[in-house]
Amino acid sequence: MSDKILISVPSVGYFQFVRNIFFYLIDCYDVNKLYLGVPNEDVIIELRKYNNRLKDWEQFIFLKELEDANIKKDVILYITPEQYNLGIDGIYSICCFHGPSAKGVTFNQKILETFDAFFMIGPLHKDTLFEYLEENGVNLPNHLDLYDIGYPKSDDVINGLFNKIETIERLSLDIEKPTLLYAPAFNEHSSLRDQGEEIIKALCNSGKYNVIAKLPIDCHQPIDNFYATGGVDWFAYLSKLSNQYSNFRVVHDYDIDEYLWCSDILITCVSSVGFEFLALNKPVIFIDAPKFFDVYLKRIFPYQDTSSWKNQLTKNGGRQFGTIVSDVSKLESTVTEILINKDQYPKNREDLDKLLFNKGESTIIAVETIKKIALSNKLCSRKPSNAHFFGEVFLKRYNEIFNKSNVVIFGASTFGEITLNFLKEKSFNHLNFMNCFVDNDSKKWGNTIENYLINSPSILEDNSIDMIIIASIHYKEILKQLNELNIGENIEVLVSSL
Repeated sequence: MSDKILISVPSVGYFQFVRNIFFYLIDCYDVNKLYLGVPNEDVIIELRKYNNRLKDWEQFIFLKELEDANIKKDVILYITPEQYNLGIDGIYSICCFHGPSAKGVTFNQKILETFDAFFMIGPLHKDTLFEYLEENGVNLPNHLDLYDIGYPKSDDVINGLFNKIETIERLSLDIEKPTLLYAPAFNEHSSLRDQGEEIIKALCNSGKYNVIAKLPIDCHQPIDNFYATGGVDWFAYLSKLSNQYSNFRVVHDYDIDEYLWCSDILITCVSSVGFEFLALNKPVIFIDAPKFFDVYLKRIFPYQDTSSWKNQLTKNGGRQFGTIVSDVSKLESTVTEILINKDQYPKNREDLDKLLFNKGESTIIAVETIKKIALSNKLCSRKPSNAHFFGEVFLKRYNEIFNKSNVVIFGASTFGEITLNFLKEKSFNHLNFMNCFVDNDSKKWGNTIENYLINSPSILEDNSIDMIIIASIHYKEILKQLNELNIGENIEVLVSSL
């Protein structure tokens, strides 16, 4: 069959972002043309456990199989919720995104270059895109189509398809108490990593509230994925508090929607989940996380004033609509004040319409748009990508990397950590080929990332190095730098930046 629609599920936790689209397509499209794209057999097994409607689903394609031209030619549409996985060369590729704009990392040049269409979540999401274009002095690529869709994941909770009493009783909590939901970001210097236990204790101490902790899907990753977990099993770590507080629960679900529905206040930091709660016209408390902007984002964007991003709605997760708490000792009094004066929250309600297109109806809009694109036989018109990270180019060459004996990652920031964790996953942690990191920031020299030393680029003149993997958004400048260093022809350079 030569007209397959392939919906990517990078991990089980990502299925929630395409679930409504996928099941609606099953009901109104040719089911024989629908396939789920997965990285491996383990994800198939977990998906069948995760959703009963997938129990007998057989139509899967391993994403790595798209390297096979015979398999690839049968796919007419590729849809993914993860923009950093990039589009597929030669296939009309749609990004439906896995959350509204937050953290300042929604777009980059390669994301623009490797997709044919963006399903925009709302006016704010669109503002974020055009702000990125203006800040970087680039134009929207001619090949890139923008569709005002909305956020299909939120349709069910916006339309009230959950039962608060059932959820609270299932968790053995008190239906008479207000319910507080703590849903932080996963990143380094998020509130979870810097103050998570302290925050939960502050919420639980009085015993007046039900407190639910819903952790990000990244926290389901193995603890040796330092980028995702910081080396901590957060479920186990926080579950210990359940023994101390009878009013506290850590939920292990991938989906958050029913907990958004049953909660009175959301506590978060820089996660885009704040926008999902605000769309329900409910109050959000933002735990101030200055190091996320001043330190974490500064490592990714060293030439930008990331400290100011905490005041930009396109990058801060929605702080203008909520209450910011910088001192955790004042968290309970803030909760009390909001509950007493509920009619005053969220703040700036008149601007909440900027969050979502087609509120509560975006699944229908998304599916009708997908059907029109499929039936119109729209072709991929963009140029092949030269630099793919989780896309086919990098995947195709990872065996080649593992045959090297002395590999250096250029870029000792978040993207470098992601690259390292990807290599660890693919090599089952046998990184005998890995030498070290290098970085242009002299302040990092002598430090380590997961026991790998960060060195000056001067070591690249060592003739024993046989591959440099560039893991940086500044890969063009680094390529020029390597050329000026007269790196020997025997050293291969591979761009794996995000």
